[in-house]
Amino acid sequence: MHARLFLRLTMLPLALSAASAAVTFHKDVEPVLQARCQGCHRPGEAAPMSFLTYASTRPFAKAIRAAVLAKKMPPWFADAPHGTFANDPSLTPQEIETLVAWADSGAAAGNPTDAPPPLRFVEGWSIGKPDTVIEMPAAYQVPATGVIDYQHIIVPTGFTQDKWVQAVEIRPGDRRVVHHIIAFVRPPGSSWLRDVAPGVPVTDTARLSKLKADEMPEFLLSYTPGRPPVGLNPGQARFIKAGSDIVFQIHYTPNGKAVEDRSKLGLIFAQAPPRERVATLPINNRGLVIPPGAPNHRVEASATALAPLRLVRMIPHMHLRGKAFEVRIVEEGAAPEVLLRVPKYDFNWQNAYSLAKEKQIKPGTRIECTGWYDNSANNPFNPDPKAEVRWGDQSWDEMMLGYVDVAIPVNVDPQSLLLRPAPAPSPSIKERFIGVWTLLSVEATSANGTITRSYGEKPIGRITYDKAGRMSALLMAPDRKKIAAVNLRDATEAEARGILQAFTSYYGTFDVDPVAKTVTHHVELALHPNWTGTDLVRTYEFVGDKLILTAVTAPGTSTRLVWQRQE
Repeated sequence: MHARLFLRLTMLPLALSAASAAVTFHKDVEPVLQARCQGCHRPGEAAPMSFLTYASTRPFAKAIRAAVLAKKMPPWFADAPHGTFANDPSLTPQEIETLVAWADSGAAAGNPTDAPPPLRFVEGWSIGKPDTVIEMPAAYQVPATGVIDYQHIIVPTGFTQDKWVQAVEIRPGDRRVVHHIIAFVRPPGSSWLRDVAPGVPVTDTARLSKLKADEMPEFLLSYTPGRPPVGLNPGQARFIKAGSDIVFQIHYTPNGKAVEDRSKLGLIFAQAPPRERVATLPINNRGLVIPPGAPNHRVEASATALAPLRLVRMIPHMHLRGKAFEVRIVEEGAAPEVLLRVPKYDFNWQNAYSLAKEKQIKPGTRIECTGWYDNSANNPFNPDPKAEVRWGDQSWDEMMLGYVDVAIPVNVDPQSLLLRPAPAPSPSIKERFIGVWTLLSVEATSANGTITRSYGEKPIGRITYDKAGRMSALLMAPDRKKIAAVNLRDATEAEARGILQAFTSYYGTFDVDPVAKTVTHHVELALHPNWTGTDLVRTYEFVGDKLILTAVTAPGTSTRLVWQRQE
């Protein structure tokens, strides 16, 4: 080997070591943390540790190294070739190199005089000091356990004049139990929740379905853990009409300890009349049906622009089975253009993606959203790979939502901007019963856990439901013995008892209660005379192509019947 080359190669590790050793917290690392991390990594914010000082950061040097090399932190999931985003917190290669070198060289503090001036934060707020704070009038008592439906809490703004808002931030009272919050602006005169007193938490079973266009609330802002508030560009603002109320929609998830939550909303008003109004519009598919075990199920949603607008920001929203998400625009005669692609959607980090250059949308342009879902056992977050999944509020249900922020003239009504296709009719729960089902098993479990199979190991049976609302059922043991007589009426007492114990049938009509998850068989005629004219209530569960009916057949005893759909 050439002597000079050999010397250069042998000196390289020493040079790298010297370079690593020169990296210190105050001179090199602290500026990176200020620019990329301290917004969340400080007391009172979403991150569990603070990176404001050397003392609080040093214990996490190795964890920081691992997180930045894996690009887990800062959390950002947009696919780089598709779009450039103003709020992209991703570290540059040089910043990653600095943090890794600092950890590898012993995570030295360095000279405190090299430190940049500390950032000034308004305690409790990321947007700065709000001009006004709108807070829940009373704390909500979150129980230690259980499932809590979405709570809606009305708080009057008291605004006597129209307001233009430059920045908004939602602050949960107790982050440990707040899954998400959406703040809606309810316009004056809207009938939505009008019979509810301010400050009283209620569920909303109607879900805005009966409101007229001018009564619809406007989406102001949402909070999810880890998503920092995003400000608007100069000259842009959100609108709150005089006399409006704020409606907090809050999803609480108990964590094993009873706590109180009193969430609030901060507003900073625009200092001058804006040139543009920013509004958030949903593009969704409420009719999604994800089959059991599907590893890559695709769901589409779209809307067509009816007026010129500029697309500012996109927020994908799915639940635990969410796998990937994409937003495209399609102009007539042109190839689709991908504005956002999230190849690895993470339910725990529901980012918003603000375009660095807002996209002009012409009338007639279609905005398309696609979500992919993993309902297989390979998804470690999947609540139940065997379940057919539909739209629902809870995390074990699913949603397919693409929120888009659009900029429009201040005098344009946001409700008139998008034409959404009529949703495809989703089969009702009652319609899912329609058809012929073959019996697979019948098991009765007593209070002490004893299991009996009165129809044998391989029972024979059929239950039929039709579109007219009628049903019939027949169950039989496979090993029924023949009787000696030709006529059934001439059977001996023992033979008759055997027949009755191994056979049952009835028919009538049926109703389904999707809330209680019960199907009721209204019996018109039955082999068992006591059943005629009565209602037989069974809980139901659909698992793939199977229907599971469970009935209380005696005190302390439940009977489980598994049926398979017949092709």
